[in-house]
Amino acid sequence: MILTCPNCATDFLVPDHQIGPEGREVKCDECGEVWVGGVKDPAPEPQSAAAAVKSPPASATPEAETPNVMFAPPKAAPAPKAERGRMALVIVLMVLALTALGFIAFQGAVVKAWPGADGVYRAIGLSGAPAVRPSHG
Repeated sequence: MILTCPNCATDFLVPDHQIGPEGREVKCDECGEVWVGGVKDPAPEPQSAAAAVKSPPASATPEAETPNVMFAPPKAAPAPKAERGRMALVIVLMVLALTALGFIAFQGAVVKAWPGADGVYRAIGLSGAPAVRPSHG
């Protein structure tokens, strides 16, 4: 059974056998509110045939269209902050690694577009742009 705190609207999943058919006094772990949880609306008393004809059908009343929030499905819990942080770190590291691989794989094109990069490549131990040998001929 899902109980919803009337004060802060926090949902709690509680086994039915702990509440019982008559309801039970419960306390919200979030705000400390105490209320009787699990009490369902009492069943309507049977009407006479004449009263049933005069009154509109139950589906036409606004109450019948309003969902009972106490029994709404629980909200999905967001991922823990530590898990989101690790995932962001992995993504950043992957982007940096792919960028570095791109600069290495396309070293000649980078040096051609930006000649000053040749010094950077040499400083980190890469040969820079491939040497162009003059042709003898």
